[in-house]
Amino acid sequence: MIVLALVLAGCSAPVRDLDKVQKCQGAKDVMATGLPVDEFKPDPEPPLPSDSVQDPRGKQKGDSVEVAAVIDADPQVVKESIAKAVSARGWSAKSDNGSMVSYESPSGLKGDVKLVLCDDEDDFVVFTQQGK
Repeated sequence: MIVLALVLAGCSAPVRDLDKVQKCQGAKDVMATGLPVDEFKPDPEPPLPSDSVQDPRGKQKGDSVEVAAVIDADPQVVKESIAKAVSARGWSAKSDNGSMVSYESPSGLKGDVKLVLCDDEDDFVVFTQQGK
């Protein structure tokens, strides 16, 4: 019975790794294909914490904005900085789990922030928001 449990545990690990690889690749794709935020000027700009992320890049299609940035601090510090940036705008923020923050503006804009921790190189924060 113990051997079976070990085999099953070993089989489930690659699935999580594949998901992590896909999320890392998605963040890298946004960084590679997106424009610098100060160039494409999303309206409104996601609540980027300037002191803990660098090189934010992304794209906007209609009311949908996707921005990725390289994390330049401990992930917990980045998460707290994002929450402060959201609060400074008068928007509401909540933590869904250890790696995500959701926010909403009084006008109905909704956004999600995911921390994407990659093993190989940079870690990222990815903002996806909808509305104005």
